[in-house]
Amino acid sequence: MLNTTLKSGTSKLRGSVWEFNRNDALNANDFFANRAGIKKGEYLSNQFGFTAGGPAIDTKTFWFADYEGSLIKQARTWVRSVPTDLERSSGFTNFADLISLQSGTLTADVLGRSFARGTVFDPATTRSVVAGQVDPVTGLVAARTGFVRDAFAGNRIPASRINAAA
Repeated sequence: MLNTTLKSGTSKLRGSVWEFNRNDALNANDFFANRAGIKKGEYLSNQFGFTAGGPAIDTKTFWFADYEGSLIKQARTWVRSVPTDLERSSGFTNFADLISLQSGTLTADVLGRSFARGTVFDPATTRSVVAGQVDPVTGLVAARTGFVRDAFAGNRIPASRINAAA
């Protein structure tokens, strides 16, 4: 973005100097970094500049100069994990080892089936079920009205379902 205001020339030297400084003293830590016990990263932003103008020759020719600078020093906090061997060897389609870390954490669908968190569902199997009626795919009676979908076998997305361009 550029924002400029020019004034007419003057027979005297005129100008201005400015600075905008921001540091991490009043910044809060990132939520995920804080949760992982990682301290707040360093941040320093310093923007500065000046303008100057005055007469060049007689009082009919004038000069004007402007400068703006910016210095930023910012720490990068990474709160990520390295993919596991199983994830890499499966082409990032098998997350079974991550799900096993969440043992005991189950969620139930409207048919009463329990799934571990992180289960990969097949979006092509999404269907509507009505409370008290039998689901034609599983043969289970729906406890309430809603949508259900089936998990991929072995929690693995088949290679045929992955776009080659992706």
